[in-house]
Amino acid sequence: MKWHIAIAAALCLWLGLPFREYRTTQLLPIKTLQVLRQEEKIYLISEAAEGEGQTLVKCVADARKKAAGELLFETAQHLVVPDAALARELLRSELLRGSVQVYFSDVRLEPQGLSEYFAAHPSELRLKEFEKD
Repeated sequence: MKWHIAIAAALCLWLGLPFREYRTTQLLPIKTLQVLRQEEKIYLISEAAEGEGQTLVKCVADARKKAAGELLFETAQHLVVPDAALARELLRSELLRGSVQVYFSDVRLEPQGLSEYFAAHPSELRLKEFEKD
């Protein structure tokens, strides 16, 4: 039994652990994410990158391609959407955590300073609450 553990430890040391490797200088955490739908296109705006596409998946892929590093959507604290339908779509995509604070706006907001503003004016509405609809 002990030799199994010794072999597993030796393999981990020799091959490395089976985790995805990141260069920390290339990690781009997102604090505030704004998603808009205009004229059959979806637009994604954040402090770290912007993207557009016909679907949410294509929009996220475009933002990842344009970013200067690895976008971390899991770190988002605030989400700005025009309506509940888009919030439900984001919830189903599992791109964001359910505890993200949700705000509504039909217009594009400038991403710089938006996170600080929302931190000072927290929303009671969370993304996970849209699964009831």
